[in-house]
Amino acid sequence: MINAQLDGGHPVFYNAAHTAPYNAKSGHFFVIDGRDSQGRYHFNFGHDSSQQDKFGSLDAGNQGSEPKPGNVFVCYHNDQKMMTDCYPVDGTETTLQRCEASLERPFVLENDPQLRKCSVTGRVRAAFMYRCICFNADSIWYTLGFYRNGQLAAVSPSWRMNRISIGGGVSNVDRYFMLPTELADGDYEMALVSRDAETSPWLRGWDDAPNSVPVSVSGQVFTFRLPDYHNGPTRLYLKDDVQEIVGAREGGRTFEFSISNPSTNNFVDTLRVDIKTPGQVATSFMPTSVYDGQTLTYRLFFSNDNVDFSDDFSVSLSYHDTPSGQWLPLSTSRVMPGDVNGDNTIDVADIATIISVMAGSASGSLADIADVNGDGTVDVADIATIISIMAGKTTQ
Repeated sequence: MINAQLDGGHPVFYNAAHTAPYNAKSGHFFVIDGRDSQGRYHFNFGHDSSQQDKFGSLDAGNQGSEPKPGNVFVCYHNDQKMMTDCYPVDGTETTLQRCEASLERPFVLENDPQLRKCSVTGRVRAAFMYRCICFNADSIWYTLGFYRNGQLAAVSPSWRMNRISIGGGVSNVDRYFMLPTELADGDYEMALVSRDAETSPWLRGWDDAPNSVPVSVSGQVFTFRLPDYHNGPTRLYLKDDVQEIVGAREGGRTFEFSISNPSTNNFVDTLRVDIKTPGQVATSFMPTSVYDGQTLTYRLFFSNDNVDFSDDFSVSLSYHDTPSGQWLPLSTSRVMPGDVNGDNTIDVADIATIISVMAGSASGSLADIADVNGDGTVDVADIATIISIMAGKTTQ
């Protein structure tokens, strides 16, 4: 797709993030506007530096390989997207809004990620993530818009975000929005809207996540019906043990592993790989998406400059459980993380089992499963992890 755009004389405006959603750091917009005789792409990363203007492979933007993107040691390999069909307007001047928003994570209402329907009056609590798409602007106004038959009928009172990062920045929002009182009874569609000035028209946000929530209004009672975003607790496991790929690349060691998601929920967060040697732990974070029913295979290279492989070493993997905020170990076992007693339910019975392991009345494989947080010790921290997982599940 990029080649077709460049061959047609259209530069590509590319966007990607360099950290995982759990960390919520901002990404970057940059320009790809040509190729050289070797097939390398011409990047302009910006950052007010001539060193950001260079030729390189897509790995320079997508995987953080050498050469790094300019002087910034980041990996633009998450949430990738691009604007296509860019061309100059001949003979006319076009005024564009300097700052727009795209919805990066679906709406969560009333602080309940599993909520499918709610009725409220006066105000609604809405949480979401949006990305600012900015061109020489230092602020953005955003709010909830209500559409009927494709036309904007009303908006909630807006909020202003100052000091916007030029080129794009990610913001997490979780606040109450006052509901418009001028809407007639009927069916509407709620969406994120934004504008770059108080006098600019409201623009519907780009839908990198579903930017649409059906809502019915009756006598100032707003009834929201949210789709199933498949964003509940996810169970991941290793399809096979981690394998070392001998001779795949010089200067270090390459490891291959496959992650399976047998659940009906999507995993959009972070994998963690730890290489442990005597006196050292080298950690790599991998922002990734493993949707329901998928199995994905990864290869990860660790350089000899970062890890001393002359000693014995071990490889362990974990994933960030979004609802609980915990790092859960990955293994080939399909045991649900936190389901210590194996009854397919995470509850106080699992806490009782951990206590029995701590008291020395259980050992072996059960003791391994009771180490819920994977720190090598069964203690009160594992009980705290169970409680956190249970708290995350109470919204189901």
